[in-house]
Amino acid sequence: MRPTNQPDRGEWPDRWSVLLICSAAYFLVSFHKVTPAVMVDELMAEFNGTPALIGVLSSVYFYAYMIMQIPIGFMADRVNPMHMIGLGTLLAGLGSVLFGFAKDMSFATIARAITGIGVSGVLVPSCKMLGLAFGDRFVLANGTLMAIGSLGSMAAASPLALLIGAFGWRSAFFLAAGASVIVGFICFVPRLSHGNGREGEPREVADIPSLLRLVPSALLPAFISFFRYGPFVAYQGLWGVPFLIDVHGMGKVGASEVMMLLSVSTIIASMAAGSLTGRLKLRPRTIDIAAASLLVLSWVPMLLPASRGAKTLLYASACIMGGADIMILLMTNNYIRQRVDVKARGTVMGIVSTMTFAGGAIFQTTMGLFVDGTSFGYRNAFILGLVSAVISFVFVIAYSREPKSEKYILR
Repeated sequence: MRPTNQPDRGEWPDRWSVLLICSAAYFLVSFHKVTPAVMVDELMAEFNGTPALIGVLSSVYFYAYMIMQIPIGFMADRVNPMHMIGLGTLLAGLGSVLFGFAKDMSFATIARAITGIGVSGVLVPSCKMLGLAFGDRFVLANGTLMAIGSLGSMAAASPLALLIGAFGWRSAFFLAAGASVIVGFICFVPRLSHGNGREGEPREVADIPSLLRLVPSALLPAFISFFRYGPFVAYQGLWGVPFLIDVHGMGKVGASEVMMLLSVSTIIASMAAGSLTGRLKLRPRTIDIAAASLLVLSWVPMLLPASRGAKTLLYASACIMGGADIMILLMTNNYIRQRVDVKARGTVMGIVSTMTFAGGAIFQTTMGLFVDGTSFGYRNAFILGLVSAVISFVFVIAYSREPKSEKYILR
C-alpha cells in the first residue's frame, strides 16, 4: 500500500469551519485536563484526601484517555472522525456533570474517568481531519488547534480560580458540561461531517498485519511524547500551583498566573510554527532540537532555593516551557503526516497519543509520591522532570533525522 498525495492537496471547501469546530472541542479537552490544578485544596478538603490520592483522582483522566487512544486511532481510519469528536465531547460533558455532583472520592474518580474517555475521542480524529483538509499547511492548522486548546488551559488557570472563589469549585464542572454539549451537537451538522475525508479520498484502509508492522516505527515518537509531556502536564496540571504557594509564598491567583504563562507561550509558539516552517523555511529538525534543548533548560529554575531571583526565573521558565513543549509536539505530528500513509495515520497517532497520556498519568502520580509540602519534596519531584526532559531530547535527535528508507510507509 503506497501513500497517495490526493488527500493532502488541502482543497477541502469547509476546512476552516472544520478547524474551528475541532479547535473548540480541543479547547474543552485542555480545560478538562488542568481544572484540578487550581482546586487541589478544595478537593482535598471536600473528599478528605491526601496529595497522593488527589494525584490519583487527577491522573485517572489520563489513564482513561490513554487506554482509549489506540482504539480511537484505529476507528479514526475507518469511520467519520467528526462524529467521533462529537460523541466524545458529549460524553465528556456527562462526566463533568457527574463530577460536579460527586459527594465522595469514589464517585468523583468514576466521573473523572468518564470525562477522560470522552475527551480521548477528540485529538487524534482532529489531526486526521486537519491532515486531510489542509495537506501541506498542516503545521499551520495543527498549530492553530493547539493554540486554541491552550486557551482552554488559560481559562482553567486564573479565570477559573476567580470563578471558584465566587461560586465554588462545582460551578467549574457545570460550566464545562454545558459548553461540551453545545460543541458536541455542532459536530453532527451535516455540512461539517460529510464523511471520512473529501470526495475522491480512497476508502480502503490498512489491514491488521500492515498495522502491526508499523508499530516499531511509532515507538520513537511515542517515547518522545511520553518523556516530554508527562512531567510538563504534572507541573501545569497539578503540582505547579501548590509548589508556587508552598515554596515561594504566592497566592492562588498569583500562582495560577504563572501557569497561565505556560499557556500563553504555548499559544505564541503554536501560531508561530506555521511561519517558521513556511515563510522562514527553517528545517523541522532545527526547530525540534532547539525546542528540546529549551525544554531541558526550563526545568532548572524549579530546583533552585526560594528567593526573589528564583521566582523571577520561574516566570521565565514558564514562558519557555510551554512554547518548547508544543513545538516538539507539532514537529512530531508533522513527521507522522509526512512519513505515514494516510490510511494508517490515525492508528499511528493513536499509539503515540497512548504513550503521551501514559506519561501524564504516571508522572502526576509519581511526582505526588515526592510532594510533601516542603521545598525538598518538590525539588525531588522536579529533578524527575529534568531527567525526563533530557531523555526526550535524546529521542528528538534520533527521530528528527531524515529516514534512510520508506520504512514508515505502509506497502
